[in-house]
Amino acid sequence: MADPLSPDKLDLPTFADELNTAGVTSDYLINKLKEELDAKETKFFQHEGLVTEERDVIAWGIRQNARKDAHKLKGDYPAEKVEHTVSLEDKLRAIHEKRDQTNK
Repeated sequence: MADPLSPDKLDLPTFADELNTAGVTSDYLINKLKEELDAKETKFFQHEGLVTEERDVIAWGIRQNARKDAHKLKGDYPAEKVEHTVSLEDKLRAIHEKRDQTNK
């Protein structure tokens, strides 16, 4: 008999549901991303401890990270490959260790 409390049977809210309920919707995130793509920052120039000038300049770091995020979200980059290498010796050692633990 299937367990009625198994995670696949429960109707629990997902984390995405929780974010939406909290106001972090797709529209909200899109607007924030658009703001970051046009980000500026204020640079202050001082002389002898006094601010003599301030300028709004392009925040290149923020814009670059936002651009990368946008490309990732759109799926413009290929999926990242993760390769794991395990030697036969390592596999056999793990099998023997597991067997030894169950025989104790």
